[in-house]
Amino acid sequence: MLPKLAGGKLYSDYAGRFVFMIFILLSIPLGVHHQFAEPGISSGYKDFQSFLTHLIAIPSLITAFNLASSLEYAGKKNGATGILGWMKKLPYANTDKYMFAYLISGLLIFILGGIGGIINASHGMSNVVHNTALIPGHFHLTVGGPVFLAIIGMNMFLLEGLTGKRVVSKRLHLTVPYLWMLGLLIMSTGMKLGGSMGEPRRTNLGLSYLNRSHELFTPEWVLTTVILIVIAYYGPLKEAVTNSETNSLPYQPNNPSPEKIIIK
Repeated sequence: MLPKLAGGKLYSDYAGRFVFMIFILLSIPLGVHHQFAEPGISSGYKDFQSFLTHLIAIPSLITAFNLASSLEYAGKKNGATGILGWMKKLPYANTDKYMFAYLISGLLIFILGGIGGIINASHGMSNVVHNTALIPGHFHLTVGGPVFLAIIGMNMFLLEGLTGKRVVSKRLHLTVPYLWMLGLLIMSTGMKLGGSMGEPRRTNLGLSYLNRSHELFTPEWVLTTVILIVIAYYGPLKEAVTNSETNSLPYQPNNPSPEKIIIK
């Protein structure tokens, strides 16, 4: 969807299929890398899991370069020039393609999460940080970023597509992924820095947000959030039905790799 929303197409369909196959083969036995701290698993098997986890970095990098090439192709197709000029031609603020904002924000967050995952993939290094706040900080970058943004973005996209009605205030929806990305980067950075200094995980070090006498106690935000959810999800039901092409799924068909792009 991302290359299509950007105005181009997937640069290499073959690379995408190859990566999918490799991910399936390598990811099936990888669950144990979350159990490096378990005493009942032998060190040899943990080292084997660490090796397989590091192998995942190869298809991950292939995916990264494939997507980057796809976005560069879209930028060049939209008239970009120079080595990095294509970045300016992507539809970051296009309200009709608000799904691009959700997906690109999740992708940028996941880049940082993937880099940090290399630390957790090492058997020895994982033992150092496993019980610290660095781990949930990493999880927020890998799951709380791309997965969550893709889910809420697709919720609105499907609501618009299945009902044939436009989303209320697309400009508002366009700001959601960027604000989420900013807030998540701030929070995860704090958790990772705290974890690197020994802050424990699974430990609530303060309940100030539940203390009525504390300045962080702001229950009115709960009501505000509920109101915004009602407006966002039930607002489109009152809108008129439209047959706009923007309601169609931006699916990328099986096409050969695009022509070579000459960077001027």
